[in-house]
Amino acid sequence: MTAGRDSDNMQAVLFCDFDGTITIEDLIVAVWRRFAKAGWERQMEAILERRKDLREGVAEIFAGIPASRASEIVEHAENVVQFRPGFPELLAYCPESSIDFVVASGGIDFFVEPVLEPYLSGISKIYTIQSDFSGEFIRLFHPFGCETDGLCKAKVLEEYPRSYRIFVGDGLTDLHGAQEADMLFARGQIAAILDQQGRDYVPFDTFFDVIDGLATAPWNAAHILNRREP
Repeated sequence: MTAGRDSDNMQAVLFCDFDGTITIEDLIVAVWRRFAKAGWERQMEAILERRKDLREGVAEIFAGIPASRASEIVEHAENVVQFRPGFPELLAYCPESSIDFVVASGGIDFFVEPVLEPYLSGISKIYTIQSDFSGEFIRLFHPFGCETDGLCKAKVLEEYPRSYRIFVGDGLTDLHGAQEADMLFARGQIAAILDQQGRDYVPFDTFFDVIDGLATAPWNAAHILNRREP
């Protein structure tokens, strides 16, 4: 049994990625498309091809956006965001099943949090990259970052050592979190990588698939402890 994980104190927590998971399309890309300076596509390509670390690349793109445009960015994000079908239903299902819902987003606090505001009653906590507007351009801070990622989702999961950790994600930024999870729901890039690694996961397209997977999963405390090595 892993130290600190016992059946008397076990709590199920679902950690959910934001861009491309809660949202259908990456909201951060929609922001860049409207507000980033010319050349951001090349920087994004370098990130996707792993020629540049995600943390560095994202910070560089935002460093080219004037801080004075923050309110415009928030308004644009609220206007264009599309939520994945089943999101409100999953938020309603989790408390009924004694599951805490946590958002683990590599997006930026100043537009992720307003977009999620209508759903805050169903969200236990939101982890994001932090922003600063005291200078001419937008600066980013990474309280849960690592050398490569602006938000290391493994660090987020490590904040919940006594929990049964359920992770839902779709992209490269979710790999660190997936390594710490007890149960995985995956789609897109991360699903392809998990296939290559031979890792078990539950595929999903909508959050209705996640609800179905949770409803049939044996994730009770006894099952959790049996999965842990002595």
